[in-house]
Amino acid sequence: MPACTILNGQTALVTGATSGIGAASATALADAGARVGINYPPGKKAAAEDVVAQIKNVGGRAVAFESDVSKEDQVRHMFAALVAAFGRLDILVANAGLQRDAAATKMTLVSGALLSTSTSPGSFFALARRSNNSSVRRPLLYQRQLARSSA
Repeated sequence: MPACTILNGQTALVTGATSGIGAASATALADAGARVGINYPPGKKAAAEDVVAQIKNVGGRAVAFESDVSKEDQVRHMFAALVAAFGRLDILVANAGLQRDAAATKMTLVSGALLSTSTSPGSFFALARRSNNSSVRRPLLYQRQLARSSA
């Protein structure tokens, strides 16, 4: 059983929820009583299943959804699957993003473009999809932007 029930009956979706801040956010939301959608990119299914199992092992409810959040059609499919599983969406944590540790002076145009085409559009698609769906309740959004240098 969740430790706290402040979010009981609410549904959250956490993008990039397979490790770090995303996984911690997902488990914290579940601990507070929310049902949680665990978004993961292609190739991270095992990590997503680990987060789902961790939540279920303490009595929470969670389902994993594969989606590249930089692709609008995949975000639409993920939202439809989440609403089919839980009936609605109350909380969106737009955490997904690529991290490539490098000094800005060492990044190439291609690597910089890759970072910007995954993080920003993913947040936009997720928020736009969320706001165009009658199963979505409240405009609560947390977005993580990470800039880190290994210089």
